[in-house]
Amino acid sequence: MKNMTGKKIAFIGVGHIGRALASGFLRGKAVDGKNLLLANPHLDKLEKYKKEYGVRLTTNNIEATKFCDILIIAVKPKTVVEVVREIRKYIRKKTLIISTAACVPLEMLAKYFGDKKYKIIRIMPNIPIAYGKGVVGWVGNNKITKLDEELVHRLLSPLGLLLKCKNDEALEKLSMISGCGAGYVSYFMKNLKKVAQKYGFSENEAYKIVLMTFLGTVYHLQSTGLQFEEMLTAIATKGGITEEVVKSLDERKFYQIFEKSINNGYVKIGKITKELENENF
Repeated sequence: MKNMTGKKIAFIGVGHIGRALASGFLRGKAVDGKNLLLANPHLDKLEKYKKEYGVRLTTNNIEATKFCDILIIAVKPKTVVEVVREIRKYIRKKTLIISTAACVPLEMLAKYFGDKKYKIIRIMPNIPIAYGKGVVGWVGNNKITKLDEELVHRLLSPLGLLLKCKNDEALEKLSMISGCGAGYVSYFMKNLKKVAQKYGFSENEAYKIVLMTFLGTVYHLQSTGLQFEEMLTAIATKGGITEEVVKSLDERKFYQIFEKSINNGYVKIGKITKELENENF
């Protein structure tokens, strides 16, 4: 298997997003298993990567830091500073540092590392990257060169749609759409499944009905190139049943409620960022 990046990559933190990234890299052949090291306090869920791809595993963050050319810190926002304090004296200047943490902007990361010479990138991926069907936004500090950008593209493009954002704010806004988006879709699917069960379908039947409805809709949109509005118009014909449902949602201001809910999430990003600043500086 050819290593597209030609680099050794280490993860510190291998939770849901970390595993999705690792799976996406390996399935997309962006890295050989032997050039990938996963560092996590618990390794039981990672044994499959070692068995199938020959990935290296460790519980030692310093070992991971010394191993790699590209270091991916995939821990929760409040844990980033602890990890950085542990590893920063072992990081080489040429190491490309990638953070998946929301609410921790580039400037804050630079302060954590205590040196603005480091090459730092933030990425906002979503869970479907594991299958090459995701969305990844990224933004880098002013130490990122054209060669670094090319490397980022080779590494991340197999994961799905790759978008370069102009700043931290744009990246956080993207995360509210694509990063959280799988959650919004799952929430809607869950509630449609509940309605199906109330209509007498078994839980398993309801699950399959809703899943295939979403899969089929996405496939049709991709195959035809139809816009969402065009698809809706084609189904919600005048005087029909679907139109009645959509009209009822509009009358209850579904969009306004949905938009406000997303905005509430975006406001929380700022609050968490401020909390992190107050705690760590």
